[in-house]
Amino acid sequence: EKFVNENNKCIKKERIEPNELKNKVNIEGDQIKQNEQQNHDDDDVINENEKAVLEFYDEKIDNYDEEYVNKKYRFCTKSCDSSLCCCGCFIPVCYQSQRHEYYVNQYRALYAINIRIDEDTIIDEHEINSKRYEENDKDHENNENKQNNESDKSLKYHAVFCINCNNHIAYFEIQERIFHFFDVLPD
Repeated sequence: EKFVNENNKCIKKERIEPNELKNKVNIEGDQIKQNEQQNHDDDDVINENEKAVLEFYDEKIDNYDEEYVNKKYRFCTKSCDSSLCCCGCFIPVCYQSQRHEYYVNQYRALYAINIRIDEDTIIDEHEINSKRYEENDKDHENNENKQNNESDKSLKYHAVFCINCNNHIAYFEIQERIFHFFDVLPD
């Protein structure tokens, strides 16, 4: 049979019987399946160069991170006890601290991270320690007079909050510029 295509050229096509067509389709289908399996098998094979590029875990990254923290936040003091985390959300708030002599759960530090200092509010020392003064002094009126006389000399503080969960974690001593942590977890 002859057909005319778009370019007005005569093309000769052979007529294929239905049984021959069925066999030809089956053979071509099998070849397509084999090619797909070969391509699929090739996708599963990753050579060594690709493995090196695609590797997600770096064995040295922990060492790099530790070195970065030591350079950035720890200043090589031997009196440093531990780093501190907020007890509400476990975010690090201090990488260099010193434990209080008497109070086991209190720490002091010169530097802190991931914190917010409430500079609008100034807190006197006697406001923080008011419970201790009341327990130690029998005469409450004398205690108030002492507090009023000492208020000019007493230390001033700002409240310090975790930047992530807004937990009250420390006081910042204004004059000495020292953080006094109390609601934190050591590592």
